[in-house]
Amino acid sequence: HETTASVLTWVFFILAMRPEIAELVEREVVEVIGDGEIRFEHVKKLPLIRSIFRETLRLYLPITFIPRVAAQATRIGDVAVKRGAMLMLSPWTAHRNEALWQNAAAFDPYRFHAEGDDDSDGVLMSFGLGPRVCVGAAFATIESTLIIASLVRRYRFRVKNADRVRPVARLTTRPAE
Repeated sequence: HETTASVLTWVFFILAMRPEIAELVEREVVEVIGDGEIRFEHVKKLPLIRSIFRETLRLYLPITFIPRVAAQATRIGDVAVKRGAMLMLSPWTAHRNEALWQNAAAFDPYRFHAEGDDDSDGVLMSFGLGPRVCVGAAFATIESTLIIASLVRRYRFRVKNADRVRPVARLTTRPAE
C-alpha cells in the first residue's frame, strides 16, 4: 500500500493547493452519495475523483524509474542499445514531455475525465505498460477513489509551508519534508 499512500499524499496536497477543485470533488461526493455510506458501487459514479487520481499519478508517479532489459539489439534515437542492456524508463520525464502531452506540466484532471481518455500518445506509464502492467492497478484506483471520497467529506486540506514541499525520489516519490 506504500505506492497508493504516496499518490494519496500528493492528491491531498493538490486539493489543499487547489481549493476550487476540492470544492468540486466535495460537491461530486454529496451529489452521488449524500451523507450515506460510501460503497464500492459509487466508484464508477465519481468520475472527477478518478480523474484526479489518474492525473496525480501522471505527475507524481510513486515509482520513479521502470527498469527493463533490452530483449534485442536496437537503437533509441542516435544511441545503439545492445541486447541484454539495462534500460531505465522515466515516467516522470515522459509524463511531463510537451511533445507527448498537451500542457504537460499543468495539473488538469479533465484530461482524464472521459473513461479511458487521455491526451497522450501512449506514454501514460502510471501502472506500467504491456505484459508487465501492475496487477494492483484496478484495486489501487478503487481503493484510492473510496479513500478520497471519504476524506473530502470530513476534512478541508491545508498545507503548512507549501513553498517548501518538493518531491523527492526514494523508494516511492514523496515530499522531501
